Parts: sequence; C-alpha cells; structure tokens
Amino acid sequence: MNEKREEIKKTLDADINWWSYHQFVNEVISGLETMHYLLIASAALLILTCLIASFGANGYQ
Repeated sequence: MNEKREEIKKTLDADINWWSYHQFVNEVISGLETMHYLLIASAALLILTCLIASFGANGYQ
C-alpha cells in the first residue's frame, strides 16, 4: 500500500490524504470522552462557585 501511495505521488501533482475509518471513530470517541469529563468538571466548578457566592454579604438578593 505504501508503494502504491509513493507511485501515485510521483505521477500526480496532488496531495492524497489516507485515513482509516476505525482510527477516525476512535479519535471521535476519545474526543467526546474528554469533553464529557471537562463538562463534569466545569459543572462542578460552577456549582461550587454559586454555592460560595450565595454565602456572601449580599447573597440573599
């Protein structure tokens, strides 16, 4: 397969991108899992900040 790619690159003046469907799926799942964990951390930080702010001097307003 690598030989075919080199042969095509030599004969054509174009850039060819090779990708794997399974690698693409794994990258998407990994990115979504990372976002999931970041959203949980962001929600926890937001809740904690609101909780701390509610005990401030004018928190009842």
